[in-house]
Amino acid sequence: MRRIQAIAVLLVCSTWASAQTDLVSVGGEGTGSGGTMSFSIGQVFYTETSGSGKSRSEGVQQGEDYGLMWVGATSTDWSVGSNWSKGVVPSASDSAIITAYPTNQPHITTDLSSPTEIDNINIRSGASLTVDAGNGLTVFEQLYNDGTMLIKADASSIGSLLTEGSINGSGSFQMEQYLQGSGGGTPNGLFFYVGSPVADAQASTFNIASGNKLWSADETSTSYPQITNGSTVLDPMTGYVARMGSNGIVTYGGSAYNTGNFSETNITRTGTTDNNRGYNLLSNPYPSTVSWDDATKSNISTTLWYRTHQGTTMLYDTYNATSMVGTNNNGNGAVNGDIPPTQAFWVRVPTDGLTGSLSFTDAMRSHAGWSSIYRMAAEEGTVRMTLSNGNVSDETIILFNSDAQNGFDDYDSHKFWAAASVPQLYTTTGTDSLVINGLESVATNPVVDLGVKLPTTGNYSLTATEITLANEVWLEDRLLNIFQDLNLDNTYDFTDEAGNIPTRFALHFGMSITDIRSNDAFRAQVFSSGNEVNIILSEAANGTATVYDLAGKLIATENIRSVRTAFPVNSATGIYIVKLESDKGTSTHKVHLR
Repeated sequence: MRRIQAIAVLLVCSTWASAQTDLVSVGGEGTGSGGTMSFSIGQVFYTETSGSGKSRSEGVQQGEDYGLMWVGATSTDWSVGSNWSKGVVPSASDSAIITAYPTNQPHITTDLSSPTEIDNINIRSGASLTVDAGNGLTVFEQLYNDGTMLIKADASSIGSLLTEGSINGSGSFQMEQYLQGSGGGTPNGLFFYVGSPVADAQASTFNIASGNKLWSADETSTSYPQITNGSTVLDPMTGYVARMGSNGIVTYGGSAYNTGNFSETNITRTGTTDNNRGYNLLSNPYPSTVSWDDATKSNISTTLWYRTHQGTTMLYDTYNATSMVGTNNNGNGAVNGDIPPTQAFWVRVPTDGLTGSLSFTDAMRSHAGWSSIYRMAAEEGTVRMTLSNGNVSDETIILFNSDAQNGFDDYDSHKFWAAASVPQLYTTTGTDSLVINGLESVATNPVVDLGVKLPTTGNYSLTATEITLANEVWLEDRLLNIFQDLNLDNTYDFTDEAGNIPTRFALHFGMSITDIRSNDAFRAQVFSSGNEVNIILSEAANGTATVYDLAGKLIATENIRSVRTAFPVNSATGIYIVKLESDKGTSTHKVHLR
């Protein structure tokens, strides 16, 4: 490889600097000593030094231009033309040289939707190039760094670097990650699942000497060995678990950014029991997003699991590459197959006796944003249901696809159980508990049971956050014999005791209203005014109005004698069920009494 070195003109001196001096010419026309060289505004001259150390001066004598030199005359913004030796911003086909002399060192400030693109970059000794948080840089040929390159992060975003060619140089290659923490020397906050985008980064990245914690995950023993030696090298494809004592930035540093092909060929499944077997913690090895959908997988399921959180509560989000759907337990949007930089994730070998493998290439990389892990377009043929206690929620997805089997297959994703304090929602097929349930059709699966796992006795709500089916979707509460059209009213409140309740609720697909009411002509409006229940019928009817609390306890009964009925309910503030039974038909309604 030939190393390009700049020779610049000193405007305050009549002699040329040596070939090792990195200065940029910023003045007008002039001559070098002996009158053998002329130069113009912004022109930069070079010698080329071969591997043998021999140099040629023809470049200087002929005025050859090997790229644009950073001068930083106006600011640190790469995208400002006056910061460059020719007064123009380098294009995707240009080469850029950055020296240590400008006080303003360059920052990449173009967002990920329109990243900065350049053919070659040469960062000289003492110089620096920074990719700001949320911004992106693509280098098509060579990134040569003898100085410092830094990809920054903040509390909401992270920078991105794509390199399609080689990475060389003896400089420092760094990437930041923002992690939340609490507890100081004895961390007690969130666990973050992380991985290194930099070659030769060490466990000291996480300042474990100060009390911060770092673990690896061992599938063979289903345990988390703690890493206590700061010089332990972080493997690029291995996921780690970090727990920090305070909020802040950690900086991965090493000899180069990871680029090229990466494979993990020893994804294990040990033992003979299904419980917790075959789960391995891996990581995105690159300083950019990589695609799970495009990854080469062998003997592993197409599902990945992310550790996420709502506030201070740890949860799991799940993405299925076959179904191409993901959950939204993080609360910021459904996860997808774009794995962000520094992100670890779980994969699983589902079959005894097999060893799995996973491979990534540069062609699978992109500048998809950090927030893209929390973004996904609406899917067709799905129902998203959440279970909430008012503080934290858990999601399950039912989807219909003609290629899916009604038994367990690649369209299904196993449920990762969160902490015991979290209310959790799931469906089942056979003995498998699922967070994503892929089914063949509504016709072959008109009813799907919803299981709830409740941490304490109390009030909960089931909500259909998204329905993309053409069919009506009804929720059945089998305990109270209540049906609710989720297309019209997407939230159902209930009370129950702590425990795992697999069949209290069910979803009905394609039901008509006459399946629930004995006479479709029976119409009733039920609403509250303070503690009073008001009933308005479409026509006069005789019957009974019965009020239940959400636990199914009978609270009050009132006779219906005319089109309009009103009566007080002397009970605590809250949600109640009003069931109407008359000679015209039956119906159930929710009211909020105050």
